[in-house]
Amino acid sequence: MPERIATKRTPHLSAVRLAALAALAAGLLVLVPAARAGVEGAPPRPLATAAVRDSPPPDSTPPVTTVSGADDAWHRQAVQLTFSATDGDGSGVALTEYRVDGGAWTQGTGLRVAAPLDHANDGVHTIGFRSVDLAGNVEPEQTCTVKIDTRAPGFRWVGLAPSTLYRIAPVRLRFRTWDRTDVVHVTLTVFDAGGDKVTSRPRVTVHNGRARLMWSLRYGDRQPVIPGLYRLRLTLVDAAGNRRVSSLKALRCLRPVRTTVWHHIPHCGRRVALTFDDGGSPWAWARILAVLRAHHVKASFFILGPYVAADGALARRTIAQGETIGDHTWTHSITSTLSYGSLLGELRRDQGAWWSRAQATPVPYFRPPYGDYNATDLAAAGAAGYLRTILWDVDPRDWSDPGVGAIVSRVVSAARPGSIVCMHVKTETALALPAIIRGLQARHLRPSSLDEMFRAAGYR
Repeated sequence: MPERIATKRTPHLSAVRLAALAALAAGLLVLVPAARAGVEGAPPRPLATAAVRDSPPPDSTPPVTTVSGADDAWHRQAVQLTFSATDGDGSGVALTEYRVDGGAWTQGTGLRVAAPLDHANDGVHTIGFRSVDLAGNVEPEQTCTVKIDTRAPGFRWVGLAPSTLYRIAPVRLRFRTWDRTDVVHVTLTVFDAGGDKVTSRPRVTVHNGRARLMWSLRYGDRQPVIPGLYRLRLTLVDAAGNRRVSSLKALRCLRPVRTTVWHHIPHCGRRVALTFDDGGSPWAWARILAVLRAHHVKASFFILGPYVAADGALARRTIAQGETIGDHTWTHSITSTLSYGSLLGELRRDQGAWWSRAQATPVPYFRPPYGDYNATDLAAAGAAGYLRTILWDVDPRDWSDPGVGAIVSRVVSAARPGSIVCMHVKTETALALPAIIRGLQARHLRPSSLDEMFRAAGYR
């Protein structure tokens, strides 16, 4: 039951009570003292009949009560009602009383309809109210409604179609929603793989049942999005203001592009990209992730497809930490020896491993093994959606196991703002990483991922 503000409880107006009020009103007309008898032998003085004839007629009109605070809207917070009564015939208002949903009458001029967080008072409540004047006239019951809804809209994803696009085309988001108010406002927000907001769609209104939205794979300025992974989220707000945020839905855009080769990234500030290739050692992969997390640093991983497929837990951990991933092919072959179709097949296979194991994609970053490539390789990379072919300008040659100290020295001494450091998922590299991070920071260089580097340089 709603919480009620009232200082006094009175019973229902009984017939006896009404008769008493009526008698009181009638008595007001005869409270004039009776005429005293005259002197002995003199006739009694006549009654002041003129005064009786001039008395106002008895009050037979009930008072009128109005309510403030009531409306037709839904509320997720308590609603305060105030009752105000007037009596036009002048006898005065004796009392005002109200009741909730046909319950017992309670005397008072104010009522607070509660909205507890446990949803116990949700629903449409009918408030009855009336007043009684001093002449005993009872106002007919008046009513108003108060709508309480503290529960967020219900939501369930139905599907995303298509979940992978090879060209710029609309994607359809299908879902179900349900709410007591039957009116839900939905906003779509799109994030990139790094978690940055890409765009949002203006709010639309849907009703209970199945609904759908569409996104055209374009930024807010209508430019097509670059290839890569996008995550879509819906925010639902009902008529009472209750809010629910959906889970993220992953979408891959693998449209063909023209790739560009990068040895370093200018105009990104004092950032240095740490990148790790291959992935043959699960211990080293896990250790590198742990060091990055401990130092609050991001990096990029070009793990070969078979290692991604073999260790889904590490692949998912890499994505969960917010690291950037790229494609390093499936077989680590010299790509200039492969045909266009063979390389394209390897790139697609690597994409499939990341998607099946971690709901992620290495697009838009491709690194050819050994840094070897030709025009055919670049054409195949672009056809697979790789906008950026990533090489390097710092090579500590850690693949030759030169020792932890040598790896640290070679990286720290050679790095410059915008450098891309090419390292490998190996034991010595994992052991050298803490000193590399500290050494770069001592030179006021900021270890970063490729996503962070390109974002800092002003690229999407």
